[in-house]
Amino acid sequence: MSSIEIGAFNGSYSYTDGVTGLEPTDIYQLPLLEPGNLRLSLGGLSAPVAVEVWDKETLLRTVEIDANNPEAFNL
Repeated sequence: MSSIEIGAFNGSYSYTDGVTGLEPTDIYQLPLLEPGNLRLSLGGLSAPVAVEVWDKETLLRTVEIDANNPEAFNL
């Protein structure tokens, strides 16, 4: 598992990474400084992906994304 702390940001952020069978989980931590919208898009998938969005210790949303039909979603 890799854990990446993005840090505070305002605007957009782009990151490219791979997930393999040896390391099937990535965690990205980013503090949102004020209420607003979060848009996440994934591309170049070769297998299904499960995305969980948390607020501290509360699971806000789980999204299953099919590799053949990648999508973006908003929170």
